[in-house]
Amino acid sequence: MQIIIGEADDWAKASNCRTFVDKYAADAPHRPSLVVYPGARHSFDSNRPAQVYYGHQLAYDPKTTADAVERIRKFLDEHMRADR
Repeated sequence: MQIIIGEADDWAKASNCRTFVDKYAADAPHRPSLVVYPGARHSFDSNRPAQVYYGHQLAYDPKTTADAVERIRKFLDEHMRADR
């Protein structure tokens, strides 16, 4: 499992993701990977104007999105390739 979240996400809190990951022992065979992007908000990967939705800040961040896409590709390549 790979969790990618913005530190400034006020809808899905990064602290909740850290708590989840911390519940797993460091040597667990399926320990989740956590990436927290400083300053990134909810929907940082959605190329739309910043807005408030149901009281939560949504904002696109192209630099964070590009890094997240690279991390996801690498993660999937490492864990899902048929020729591993």
